[in-house]
Amino acid sequence: MNHRILYLLAAIFVSLSSQAHESPIDHIDRLIKVWIEKDGLHISYQMHLSERQALLQLRAVDTDKNGQINGTEKATYFKSHGEKVASYLVLTLGKKRLPITLAEPVLLRANFSQRYHFVAPMDFKAGQTDLLLTDNYSHLYPGSCRIKADSLVSNSFLKASFAKETEKMRGHGGIIMIKLQVLVKAEKEPRQ
Repeated sequence: MNHRILYLLAAIFVSLSSQAHESPIDHIDRLIKVWIEKDGLHISYQMHLSERQALLQLRAVDTDKNGQINGTEKATYFKSHGEKVASYLVLTLGKKRLPITLAEPVLLRANFSQRYHFVAPMDFKAGQTDLLLTDNYSHLYPGSCRIKADSLVSNSFLKASFAKETEKMRGHGGIIMIKLQVLVKAEKEPRQ
C-alpha cells in the first residue's frame, strides 16, 4: 500500500515538473536594429548569450578538438552560424519572401554578445512599403527583444513595431514578428 502511494506521488511530481516553466538558461536577449540605406534594408541582429551557451559554442568552434581556436575555425563557424541565423529571418512584402544575406563578419564582444549584420537588397519607391520581419530563430531560443529603427536615406522614414501577430508561448515570446513601415517621399522636380 505504501509503495503505491509513493509511486502515485512520484508520478504526480514527474507530470507537474514536465509542465513547469523551462529553465531560462538558454534564453537569448536580442537587440534588432533595422535601417534603410540606398542598397536596401539593413538588419543588425545582436544576441547576448548566457555563459553556458557561449561555452557550448566555443566547443563547437574548436573543430579539431585541440583546445585552441584558430582564425580559420572561428571564421568558418561564425560565417556558417550567421548564414543559419539569416535563414531563420523571414522578410516578406505582402506574400513575397525577400532574400536576406550576411553583409559582414560577426562582431564578437567580451560580454558574450554577438552582432550579425544582414542586408535585404531593395529599391524603395516613393510611397509607403509595409514589410514583416519574422524571427524564427526566436522560436528556438526565446528571450527578450528590443527593436530600433532608423533611416540613412534623407527622403525616407522607417518605423518598426512588434506585430500584433507575435506569438506567445507560456509567458514569454514565441516567435518575434516585427512590422516595418517604410515611407519614401517623392523627390521634388527642380524648377525650370
